Amino acid sequence: MNKNHPCAIILESQCSNRCIFCQSNNVFTRTQEEMRFEFENNKANIIQLAENGFSYIEISGRDPIESPYLISTIEVLKQNNFNDAQLTTHGMHFSDINYANIIVNSGITILKIPLYGVTEEIHDSITQNKGSFKKTIEGIKNARLSNKNLKIKINTLILKQNKHQFIDIYNLSMGLGANQFIVDTVKLIGDSTIWGLNFQELKTTFALFSQNLTRLKNTRFIDYPFCLFGFYSPIIENKNNVPTFGNKYSVPEIYKTEKHGHPAYRNKSFVDICFKCKVKSKCDGFLDSYLNMQNNHIEKLIPVDRKLTLKTS
Repeated sequence: MNKNHPCAIILESQCSNRCIFCQSNNVFTRTQEEMRFEFENNKANIIQLAENGFSYIEISGRDPIESPYLISTIEVLKQNNFNDAQLTTHGMHFSDINYANIIVNSGITILKIPLYGVTEEIHDSITQNKGSFKKTIEGIKNARLSNKNLKIKINTLILKQNKHQFIDIYNLSMGLGANQFIVDTVKLIGDSTIWGLNFQELKTTFALFSQNLTRLKNTRFIDYPFCLFGFYSPIIENKNNVPTFGNKYSVPEIYKTEKHGHPAYRNKSFVDICFKCKVKSKCDGFLDSYLNMQNNHIEKLIPVDRKLTLKTS
C-alpha cells in the first residue's frame, strides 16, 4: 500500500452555496440522527485508515464546515496521529476570524477552498449565493492570518461563465497567499448546457495556459488529458487521484460502481486518439461524463505526438 496516497472521509450536513454545476444544488440537509450516524461511521473509518498506515487524509462533503461534527472529527484525526489533514470547504465561515482561528489551529494542516471568479458578479453567479465571493475572500485572508504555516490550496473550475478570467483567478489566488492553485475538472452529470465547455472550448481556454506556463507557479490541472494542452507536463495529473475510503463509507446508490469508494462520475475511458498518443501510459483517458456530452467536439483533438516535458514549480 502506498502510504502517501490520500485517503478521505465525507462529512455532510448542508451547503450554503447552490453551485450551478452541483447535482446537489437543491436544498440539501441532514437530520441530527443522520449526521450522528455518519460521525460514528467516520470514527470507525479513521481508525481503520490509520491502522492501514495512511497519514494524509481529506475531509470533504457538502459542506464539512457547516457540520456540527467538524471539530469532533478533527479530534478523532488527532487521536489517530494523522500528520496531514486537509479540509475541503467553501470557506465562507472563516469570514468570522474567531471561527477561522479555532479551526485552522485545531489540527488542520491544509485548506482547499474554491474560487470561481475575480469579481462578485462572476463568482456569485456560479455559487448562486449572493455575498459568497466577499465571504470567501475574507475567509481565505483570515485563515492565513490565523496560521502562517497553514498550506492553502485554491481551486477553480473552468466554466462558460469564468473561462475569460482563468489567468486572473490564478493571479488573485497567489495574491491571497495560496501555496497551490488547482484547476479541477467538473464532473459533468446531467444537463451541462448552462455552464459546461466542450473539448474545443477547453482546448482554446488552455491555450492561455501554454502561453503563460512559465508564470503559473505551483499549479496543478486535475483529470484533464494531455491532448487538451497539446503536450505533456507533470503539472497535468490525469492518473489515479481517487482517494481511499474506509469500509464503512458507501458511495450514494445512484453513483455506485464495482470499486469501493469510486463513484461513476469518476469513470474514464480511452478513445481512438488515445492509442496514438506518446504519453498514453501517463494518462487514464477521458472522463465518461465529458464523452457523453452532446456535440463534445472530440474530433478537434489530436494525440500528443512527442514527449515534451515542460517544467514549472
